[in-house]
Amino acid sequence: MPAHDETPTIAERLELLRVVPLLATLGSSELSDLAGDLRVVEVAAGEWLCREGDPADTAYVVSSGRLEVTRGLPEPQVIRTLRRGAAVGELALLRRGPRTASVRATRDSVLFALARGRFEQLILNAPNFALSLARAMADQLAATTAAETPSVTPRTLTLVALDDRVDLSLAAQMLVSELDRGTSVAIIDRPAGEQRADWTVALARAEISHDFVVLAVAATEPGDPWATFCLGECDLAIALSGRAIDPRWTRAVGAIALSGSELVAIDYRVGDDVIGTIAPRQVRAVRGRMGLAAAMREIGRRVTGRGVGLVLSGGGARALAHIGVIEGLRDAGITFDRIGGVSQGSIISAGLARGDSPEQVYELARYFCDTNPTNDYTLPLAAVIRGRKFERLLDEVLGDTLIEELPTPYFCTSTDVVNREIVVHRTGRLADAVRASMSVPGLLPPVRDRSGRVLVDGGVLDNLPIATMAAMGGGPIIAADVTTADDDPAAATDGRRWARAPAQVRRLITGSDAVLPSLGETIIRCVTLASSDTVAASRQHADLVISPEVSGIGLLDWQRLPEMRTAGIAAVTEALAGAGEIVDRIRTMSA
Repeated sequence: MPAHDETPTIAERLELLRVVPLLATLGSSELSDLAGDLRVVEVAAGEWLCREGDPADTAYVVSSGRLEVTRGLPEPQVIRTLRRGAAVGELALLRRGPRTASVRATRDSVLFALARGRFEQLILNAPNFALSLARAMADQLAATTAAETPSVTPRTLTLVALDDRVDLSLAAQMLVSELDRGTSVAIIDRPAGEQRADWTVALARAEISHDFVVLAVAATEPGDPWATFCLGECDLAIALSGRAIDPRWTRAVGAIALSGSELVAIDYRVGDDVIGTIAPRQVRAVRGRMGLAAAMREIGRRVTGRGVGLVLSGGGARALAHIGVIEGLRDAGITFDRIGGVSQGSIISAGLARGDSPEQVYELARYFCDTNPTNDYTLPLAAVIRGRKFERLLDEVLGDTLIEELPTPYFCTSTDVVNREIVVHRTGRLADAVRASMSVPGLLPPVRDRSGRVLVDGGVLDNLPIATMAAMGGGPIIAADVTTADDDPAAATDGRRWARAPAQVRRLITGSDAVLPSLGETIIRCVTLASSDTVAASRQHADLVISPEVSGIGLLDWQRLPEMRTAGIAAVTEALAGAGEIVDRIRTMSA
């Protein structure tokens, strides 16, 4: 059971019921009577309030915490998120049937339970309640049947300073100034009153009357009641640290819900031990006041849905067209708040995320192409290519830069071949992450990371990781996809002399008179084919998809970089001309 100071009194219940939308039409006397009839139910984070198929004899109103409504077994789909003031279970009472969905607490939660008899009495005796109920049910039905993914936009944020080196007031001011652009924001320091009920009422009023609420927690002891309350009530915790994190914070992760937070480290490098313990969903390592301002601005833009994202697909040499895409988008006045990529797209996006101009990214790609890191062939025990030259080149151009130190938030993906799952790289050494993301099975040896996972090219499971970016929420996403070309793989000779040799020579080399694609071409095509269904589904998450014309270009044809750049620029021009309204919206967000 969640820990609370005390069970809410009748007066405290009444105070909370006044801000519940479903009950807003009831008079004072009706609310007073109802407050006395409600039963208090406490549900700890991770526990189920009810399960699909259970008998339905009670409706609930959320007093505090967060819960999610799910449907389907064994893989439940989240239908909606329940916050303070939300009602759940009323539909099952009306139809007198079993529960049609399950409800699980994602935060320690307190609910008021309303028995069937009292519920039906309200419908009969309070017509305005019946009208409010009908509207609530219509909203619920619309949310349940919506085709799109439920919103993950956080509305209540906790900004917590983990040590006294953090200027919490300055950070809060930076965040609120970015949130407060066409929205209303309330910031709550520790309010008057030492009881949890006082804090709950203050938060409830702020959440009802504002679009966003920021709870500020100054540097304090990890077990401080105010810190515990704020971290338990928020949708997103943003932890700020100016030095190595006090071990007491990491030991208290389970109790104070730092897990899943966003961690901003100011003027120091966060260790793997801290990242592994807290498991933040994102880490930013920044320098000084300007770095903190940039981090708060990015978080604020993402939370308000104004953070423009860019995702670059894999595709071998065809991914070089991404360079023209980012050049064309820049010339169109579009900038990016977050960037991701996979396979060959991971290194191009990495250059962009570290602040390189499109021209610098072009030079980086040309250096790779001229150096040709894929020609250190070896006995094909683990792969055709030894990979050492490739690793040396990545170390040379990316150095020891950490992903969390990049000025623009970045991720790339690889595939864990043992557990058959996508691995998202948001922290750690950039060169290592890109190396894993580009490890095409059979061409480059797999990478074994510190956790013992065996990683190969991320394109094996998803060659266009838009869904990975969309899962973080944040705003419109632009995707550049070079996986859609439908052509004969043997048509692109990649400069192979034997492909143009007489038939008898080809028969001697390959056992066939036919002109066949190279081994590398076949392997890379098989990788992209394996995730073709995933790519098609991922494209639905993008607001704008740019698909350069790359048919006829070999997947290992690295010498056609200028041609690929031109194709990317042309694709942007075509895509923007046909996108109209969405392009104007993205340009406005980029300004």
